[in-house]
Formats: sequence, C-alpha cells, structure tokens
Amino acid sequence: MGPNVRYMKTDQDSYVNQLPKPYSSEVGIIAGIRGRKNGYNLFMKGDNDGRIKPERTRLGMEKDFICVKGQHEGLLRKKYVCQLVVRFLKSGSFGTKENH
Repeated sequence: MGPNVRYMKTDQDSYVNQLPKPYSSEVGIIAGIRGRKNGYNLFMKGDNDGRIKPERTRLGMEKDFICVKGQHEGLLRKKYVCQLVVRFLKSGSFGTKENH
C-alpha cells in the first residue's frame, strides 16, 4: 500500500488528528459507499467504499457531507463527484443531502 499506509489511522494520536484544524476554511467531505448493507470490503461491517466507512471520514467541523456510490479509488474519476466539488467551491454546499 506504499509508505503512506502508516498514516491511515484515526485514533486520537494518529497523524490526521495531529494536523492543524483548518477552522478558517470551509471543508466538504465526499465519502464513497456501495449503497447496501455490506460495502465493497466484506471484512468491514456496514457500508464502505472498500477502504473506509463513511462515518470514519467525518472531521466534526465540515460544512457539508455527502455519500456517493463508488469505490474509494474511482471516486475522483466520477463526473458527478467533479460536479459536486465545483458546486461546493462556488457555494460552500454540495446542494443535496441525497446519496448518489
């Protein structure tokens, strides 16, 4: 998985939780899901994108959050995800609360 695998933790002392919080920036989170009881990774309980469960992507200070059907690695190549990013950059919102 490469050298960054050591950063893929979410406990209190993890790398991501030691970074400065971007309170002066608006943050939007797009999480991947399969849209079923079980996600792409069957070793994880519940829906997931094959790498992470959507609830684990939350930072607690995000302005908007949305789940999109798709695997983790493929989300960046989805036209709809690109449209969501542009919408968020323009308005500070994804403009929808539905899962896609």
